[in-house]
Amino acid sequence: MVGRLMSNLPLANDVSPGIASPVAASTSDSGVIVDAPPVRRVHSTAPSRGDLATATSTWLPWWGLLGLTLALAGFSFVRTEGTIFADAVEYLERALAFVRGELLVDAKQLRSAGITLLHLPALFLSQVLGKTLGVEETRWILPYAAAVHVMITWLFVVATVHLGRALASFVGEGDASARNVGWFAGLVALASPTLLQFSAIPMADIGAAAALAYGVNWAFLARTTARNGAKAGLGFGLAILAAFKTIPVVVVATALAFIVRLQAPSHGIAGEPAPSFKERLRATVRFAASGSLALAAMLVLQCAFDLAAYGQFGIGLSNYVIVNTLPQIAAYMYKIGFIELGHTLYDIAYEVIEESSADQISRNAEDLIQANRASWYFDHFAEFAPRWLVPVFAFGTLVAAVRALFVHAHVMRGRLGKMISASAPWVAAAALIAATAMKGTKEMRIWLPMLPAFAAYSALGLATIAGKASAPGARLRGALVACALIVAPIQGVKTLTGFTSTSMASLAHAAEWLNEYEPLKSLAASGQKPVVGASYHWSVLFRTAPHLELIKLTNQPDGSFSHLDSAEEREITLEEIRGLDAFIVHSALLRRDAFLGEPELEWARELSQTLSENFHVAAAFWNRESDELRFGPILVLVRHPDLGDRRRVLAEFSEANPRNDSTPLIRMERPLMEIFEQVELEDARATWLPGDDLLWVEFDFDQIGPRIIADYVILVRVTGKDSDQGAVAIRRPGWNKRRMIDMETGSRLTEGFVLAPYQGAISAADTSDPVRAGDPVRLWLDIVTVDASDAGVLFPTGRLEPLDPKWRGVGPGQMYAERDSFDPETGVSDDGHRFTRDFGHLLIGEVPPPGEEDQNGGSGNVLRVEAALRPQ
Repeated sequence: MVGRLMSNLPLANDVSPGIASPVAASTSDSGVIVDAPPVRRVHSTAPSRGDLATATSTWLPWWGLLGLTLALAGFSFVRTEGTIFADAVEYLERALAFVRGELLVDAKQLRSAGITLLHLPALFLSQVLGKTLGVEETRWILPYAAAVHVMITWLFVVATVHLGRALASFVGEGDASARNVGWFAGLVALASPTLLQFSAIPMADIGAAAALAYGVNWAFLARTTARNGAKAGLGFGLAILAAFKTIPVVVVATALAFIVRLQAPSHGIAGEPAPSFKERLRATVRFAASGSLALAAMLVLQCAFDLAAYGQFGIGLSNYVIVNTLPQIAAYMYKIGFIELGHTLYDIAYEVIEESSADQISRNAEDLIQANRASWYFDHFAEFAPRWLVPVFAFGTLVAAVRALFVHAHVMRGRLGKMISASAPWVAAAALIAATAMKGTKEMRIWLPMLPAFAAYSALGLATIAGKASAPGARLRGALVACALIVAPIQGVKTLTGFTSTSMASLAHAAEWLNEYEPLKSLAASGQKPVVGASYHWSVLFRTAPHLELIKLTNQPDGSFSHLDSAEEREITLEEIRGLDAFIVHSALLRRDAFLGEPELEWARELSQTLSENFHVAAAFWNRESDELRFGPILVLVRHPDLGDRRRVLAEFSEANPRNDSTPLIRMERPLMEIFEQVELEDARATWLPGDDLLWVEFDFDQIGPRIIADYVILVRVTGKDSDQGAVAIRRPGWNKRRMIDMETGSRLTEGFVLAPYQGAISAADTSDPVRAGDPVRLWLDIVTVDASDAGVLFPTGRLEPLDPKWRGVGPGQMYAERDSFDPETGVSDDGHRFTRDFGHLLIGEVPPPGEEDQNGGSGNVLRVEAALRPQ
């Protein structure tokens, strides 16, 4: 395709066959504002061979761009696994709730209506068919939405091509040259890694950018007519309807368009006198009135959607403007020293957020300075487009302004208006940059609305570099431009492959596993539809089978507990969880957050207790290379079987209940301040979980001494059979929500948790040395106090010492196992215990490779306890 395009060079100021003036040609082709003499055309009754060749050269690039778009979007779709953005399903969730006549539950984001309205017909038809057939299947929705969004991406490319072509015609390029600038713009757009990343994800950004490109085209590069004004208003309105983030661009573009229409001639016919101010004003009023009506119609549609979805007319639109305008202005005020004004504006926005269902923001304006710095977008520009295109874009912008100022303008007033029009797309883009620079959350997709303008100016720059065929070095320059257009999409794909595309895949895998879980299938077959839920509802939405009823918790826990403000909200959430038959939860939710206050910590304990009392760990999914480390392994919890045969998330402190058939595995003690701290490891269990070969480990600790003084942590190491080096996990009891000093005499702590021997440490703070796949796994234990080095590395400072097995049953202060007296070849001490050579961790036992676990959810304990711990 690039070869065919380059065959049309020269690109700058060329004249197509049969066209007397490139400017006149641009007027007849795209309807832009130009000043050129009338053109006399001669029409034949039948197309000539040259006409057919011209037609072929026109449609072949379209097919080439379409094929390239589909190929790149298909590649992006294939490499994306799971739902990586909540936005991708929240628009669809609103559409589904709309057709079902349901209220939105825990709607933290007030979304624009465009994408939701787009999918309403298909979801309504599906709902009708589901009721007719008696089966409501929703798993088709995500692939369908991805296919629709690929088509939206194609419309984006088409809009970019038209914008590039209109810009080139506006500044005096001929038909053939303008067409090539359009093709070039499409190729440059497809070089954007961010566009490719979202090309098959049903989100609003690309659709908004396409609508905005058309709006800019008709607002600045077309004649001043009421019809074009309506088209511009419709484009701007659709952009806002698709994504609220385009509001600042639309505001700036609308103001510029009014100025341009007063400055520029309204007809652009050479040989006629320039229109008077009254004529320009009359044309501008007609243009502005029709555009305003079209824009207002789109805004009313959005406000009506807000009424239907949230119960208040325009609540989504108005709150977005307040929440995303006042904090940004406050941030600028704060930066330049107007602290009090910044606080006032910020607090106004905060009050609006508290009264609505939108996201929460920090109460303190000082937190603004902790956000991503304003230069973040420029630091990550390679994610938006290849960096070498920046000087090409700047050159194209300069060319557009100069040509608009000096080419084909009768009066200075016309020249100024045309220069503003030629510069308006990038000025509008600059408004988006300024509006997003102070936002705390920065994502490169926020810049997608400015991609068509960037591509159009870059394409004009490339066309100008190629130059005329008669110019010196034309072949070399043409070849360089052709190479650039080939390299750009390739570079975009290369950058795309570095993006995370499977960060939420484990949540999707958990839902798919639950779909095939036999006990739930049997429950559904008996006539009782299992009810399931998830801590990240949007990650499993549209992924569960029809025999499961997926519900959304009234108050989504998501990543933290801080937004559950009242005890009533927390109790409602816990009660809903108790009513589930299965719950998919990211394990990080069960760990204590270091920044939790006491109310949140108590809630975290209540959640752990609720899950322990009601659920069984049936499966776990996690991939260290691709998953979000902050989420931790994804646990699939189901209604537990008998209490004696289940894996528990956490059994809180309870009364010790020693088994009658054997002695404890090991007693550990430490003399401290004239008190012997004593803990017994009553039992240990290990199970390979279905899913991603993760190991579930449980320990029963009994506190048998007077009390525990030191703040101990549980240190677990997993290694291969012939090594004592491996992944180390350091954790406080109760999933970091308890301390051993809370254990009373005669109490028991049962701690269950996940390890990933074949992947390495689960926490980024832990050391990682994975076991070779397929090898048996050794399990080592230590109960230690720790301190942190200046580099943040934890190291033991004290420990509970294991007792020599020969002294079992003897009182405190007896002989300890000899950690430093073992055979150098075997690492076995003279009392039979095995310790690691570096820190002396005690070997508990060995776990054979996966393959012996119980796939139906039984305990499947496969831990082979070390002989010295449980002598026969």
